[in-house]
Amino acid sequence: MRILIWGLGCPGLVSAACLAQMGHDVIGIDIDEAKVSAINSGHSPFREPGLTPLLEENVKRGRLRAITASRDCVQNADVSFISVGTPSASTGALDTSQVESVAETIASELRGTAHFHQVVLRSTVCPGFTREVLAPRLEKISGRRIGRDLALAVCPEFLREGNALDDFREAPFSALGTIESRSAEMFSELARSLPGEVVQMSAEEAEMLKLMNNSFHALKVGFANEMGRICAAGGVDPEKLMALLCRDTRLNISPAYLSPGFAFGGPCLPKDIAAITTHARSAGIKLPILESVLPSNEAHFDACVRAIRATGLRDVGILGLAFKSGSDDLRNSPSLRLAAHLHHEGFSVRAYNPDEEPGTLSESNRRVLERLLPHYDQILRPSLEAVLASSSLIIITQRRPELTLTPEMLKDYDVKVLDLIDPASTWATPSGDRACNRASTIEIRNSLAGA
Repeated sequence: MRILIWGLGCPGLVSAACLAQMGHDVIGIDIDEAKVSAINSGHSPFREPGLTPLLEENVKRGRLRAITASRDCVQNADVSFISVGTPSASTGALDTSQVESVAETIASELRGTAHFHQVVLRSTVCPGFTREVLAPRLEKISGRRIGRDLALAVCPEFLREGNALDDFREAPFSALGTIESRSAEMFSELARSLPGEVVQMSAEEAEMLKLMNNSFHALKVGFANEMGRICAAGGVDPEKLMALLCRDTRLNISPAYLSPGFAFGGPCLPKDIAAITTHARSAGIKLPILESVLPSNEAHFDACVRAIRATGLRDVGILGLAFKSGSDDLRNSPSLRLAAHLHHEGFSVRAYNPDEEPGTLSESNRRVLERLLPHYDQILRPSLEAVLASSSLIIITQRRPELTLTPEMLKDYDVKVLDLIDPASTWATPSGDRACNRASTIEIRNSLAGA
């Protein structure tokens, strides 16, 4: 099939690469010239494990290319995947302007032509958007009728940054939501290229499924952290109890995200929680549990700040600034926010970000740093050792191999380690003597319990 991917962020570019690998002729469209240039040279414009080799192979084979404008490509394509961003508006609702703009472009290029075309929405939207906004606009501008000479479906993506290739290839199912039954039949050929079992549903169900999944993911993180604080207050091991909880795969579903740790962040979870609760309020529906997730996350962040203050140490080193392991994305990163918060409180902050050197920052990450940490060039250090040498307190906010600290590594440095990932084992000492940890652990547990 001849496929257009509109929007080459992580979901769009990973989908483009995987579909090209299946043998489809794929063209990616994005307004970012630097991103397009990187892709056409066979390189990923952002860090995503395994993506660059896949791009390089398919660009060389001529199955994948990127452009900055459609240039009448729609008339010669079978499918358009809309994968542009839907960021949060000031009200908490989703800003769908990019989706609407792309849809108008597609519809304009279809007007007056006879070529059958399929439009697949991958971007996150609230229930009702496809039927009430997207479909009427596509029909009005193109002069076509959905279900007759134009097909429209919602096929949400469930790709996690840092694991996106595996998530695409090993998806347990693909949701295909349409606004009427005839459209579902029109996607039979495309359905053979979608990973996992294709589950047909209404457009509203598919739209809600994405918000539901990310709401559940966010809820699991917040739940685990609340349990971690409660356990800390009682002097019991939260990891042991959570491991037992996760053994119940019949009722508790999955161990994913169920580990007490630092606050959640990133481009998806906070945005989609705000979207679904804002959408519910506009419909007069109360969702008190979901509305408590972001305040719970904020309370946990505040508790961690209080735990840091309680140490009395002012020279702080933070290991890792991305919002999660396996990604270089700094958007809504709780680790970066923590660094900025402590810096503004007068702490002397150092940070090591293994994914990017200060001199090779991507433009998007540079903008984030300039907004939150204007003097980031004075804060970032080139190595883990440089942070250890200039800090009295090391803060661990994410678990990753390249940031693992061992007693042997710490023996030459006069530092203490506050492990926000594992409240049951919070402190390490320069000597590596774990027998010293109990009193300090209780102290931090009490501090976290005061959230």
